[in-house]
Amino acid sequence: MPLRLLHHASWVLSVLLLTSAVAEEPSAKGPHFIEGLVVSSSGPAPGVEVRATFREHVVSTRTDARGHFVFRGLASAPWVLTATRGSELGTQTVTMVSGNERSVGIELAPPRVVKGRVRGAAGTSLKGVRVRAGIQQQLGLLKYQEVLTGEDGGFEVPVPGFSPIAVLVKAPEHVSRYIAPVSAVAPLDVVLERSETLRGEVVDSEGKPVVGAWIRLKHYGRVGFPSTCFWPPPLSAQTRADGSFELPELERGRYSFWVEPKDRLSALGEVVIPSQKVRWEVPAGGRLTVAVVLPKGLIHPRRVHVDGPLGHRDVRSASRAQRPDEAGSASFDGMVPGRYHVSLSFDTLEEYRTVSREFRFEGEARTLTLDLLGARHFRGRLVDERGVAIQGGHAELNLELTGGTKLLIRRTTSRNGSFAFEHVPPGEASVFADAQGHDESQRVKVLDEQPEPVRLVSKRAVSVRDAVRASGRVVDARGRPIPSFQVAHQSFKNAQGRFSLSIPAEGNKPLFVSISAEGFAPVLRKLEPRAGATVRIGDVKLGMGRLLTGRVEAPNGQGLWEATVRCKWPELPGRDGPDVCFGATYPDGSLHLSGVPDEPFLLEIQHHEWPRTRRLIPAGVDAAHVRLSPGLTLEGVVRDARGLPLESGGVLARSDGEVHFGTLSTDGTYVLRVPPGAGAIEVLNRPSEPVPFEGAEGQTVRANLVVLTGN
Repeated sequence: MPLRLLHHASWVLSVLLLTSAVAEEPSAKGPHFIEGLVVSSSGPAPGVEVRATFREHVVSTRTDARGHFVFRGLASAPWVLTATRGSELGTQTVTMVSGNERSVGIELAPPRVVKGRVRGAAGTSLKGVRVRAGIQQQLGLLKYQEVLTGEDGGFEVPVPGFSPIAVLVKAPEHVSRYIAPVSAVAPLDVVLERSETLRGEVVDSEGKPVVGAWIRLKHYGRVGFPSTCFWPPPLSAQTRADGSFELPELERGRYSFWVEPKDRLSALGEVVIPSQKVRWEVPAGGRLTVAVVLPKGLIHPRRVHVDGPLGHRDVRSASRAQRPDEAGSASFDGMVPGRYHVSLSFDTLEEYRTVSREFRFEGEARTLTLDLLGARHFRGRLVDERGVAIQGGHAELNLELTGGTKLLIRRTTSRNGSFAFEHVPPGEASVFADAQGHDESQRVKVLDEQPEPVRLVSKRAVSVRDAVRASGRVVDARGRPIPSFQVAHQSFKNAQGRFSLSIPAEGNKPLFVSISAEGFAPVLRKLEPRAGATVRIGDVKLGMGRLLTGRVEAPNGQGLWEATVRCKWPELPGRDGPDVCFGATYPDGSLHLSGVPDEPFLLEIQHHEWPRTRRLIPAGVDAAHVRLSPGLTLEGVVRDARGLPLESGGVLARSDGEVHFGTLSTDGTYVLRVPPGAGAIEVLNRPSEPVPFEGAEGQTVRANLVVLTGN
């Protein structure tokens, strides 16, 4: 009997293990698809076998005459795609298919290997250095492989595809090198410079060590100090108990530093690496006490904020906050001489109230009083031009007190449009109101004595008419309802495909409504606004759309990679208009968009090196060959207030209502291409005087820029 029970238990255990093994094995089938293009250096590759692999699951297909392929019915899983043609090979990994992947590109090319040697500045081979080699992209390496150098400093890294190659070399106690583009034929000879260590101490104005202060560096000229999602950020260190610190693995050059103590204002400056041991002093500063006087019945302010010093060259402006004590006072230490902005605010269900003041701190201890003790109380009412009360409006009071203190009180109007302001200090105040769909009311001066309620009249906005109510049904080409769709940026879920919504109308302009659904090509409908009426659109049929292929080229005819491609309705071409299709060019410049509208649309090409280009694609056209125009070239150098070139950063050009961005080289120079015409260029995120420019297609205009502050 025990033997039979043991046998039975073994059999049950075997079944359970088998069931568990089967349950753990994920299915490769699912509702998703992967769609893309196989390209070689000469263009799309037809008739190429493409395999999709997930663990032991393998499915295969072949590209069509346009190099297009699609895998349907896939599970949400990481899939490895492989394309082969003779000795040519291409791979691409789709990390996780969570929806439908439409823009997968596979580069088909013979295998290539990047070879080279890494040595130090003295010529000695460096062993164990990390070498990454992959496809060069604007934001880093794509499809990279990593190896370690051998005894002789040599390395070999296979890189798939035919796009330009980039290499990143990193070694301890050395400065990393990024090399692009790299030839796969000639071996690389990589020389790494030894890195430097910055050592120093931070003290206060009395020579005492400052403990726990954060030291942060950035390469001179960069807009911001490095930061990451993790702490501490790059190029940072904290002072020890004796105020000392170390920052290792620095490359030579100029840096800006930021010393950020815990309980006082920070200090800014510059340092050149390599450097002897530095001694940085942060000012001890004085104490500022902010005393808040509030009338009874108002809640105590949660925090007092002090911002500054404003416009100081050597001290970084910072925002500090303190919770007032029971007496209503908050103290701030480490205040250096300069201009500051102090404020407090609180929010209740009835009103929002804030008081602020700009003042100058001279360095000695000081008490600043914000006195909000006011006995005034007056009422008002918000109405439209017909005298009808406006609900849901907001009335605002602005008052400047003695010494430059500014008070703002904002209240919501009640059902009959009435509002009331209480605890208002003496002085001449201005009151106005606004409401959705109405213009801002006139501003009324309120004196100390205001026996009658304030009457504010807010006219209905002349450019806004009553919203147009639109209704209809979204169906597929066979008339079956589509249960999930979008109409005019609003999402709908309805088993019958029905929708009803209000759309704001401006004047007598016609309304253009875009209707779309996942897996279908969008359509555009034109509506004539009729105030207060419902426009019945009827059945809106969505089809699969058309396939648009082609090529995007730079002005010299070379295929343009990493160009962003968007489709816009001609009636809604601006930034606010919806994207009716979206994609990117493949490494050879190939263009491949599926599910684009059957109606005419604007094809918009945007690339970081060339101005934005738009082409109208008529109905029935399924191929597009776009060569970008050279545009107007802007070039110049950006210097600081002392005449030194910025080592990094960017520039911003504005023309025809559009903005264009460019980056600086380490010598402070930039090259930026914009559409021909007139505009102005300035330094990105830095105070500078805009420089006007004007030019025609193909011309080059030089515009040098100067940053107005030293840091």
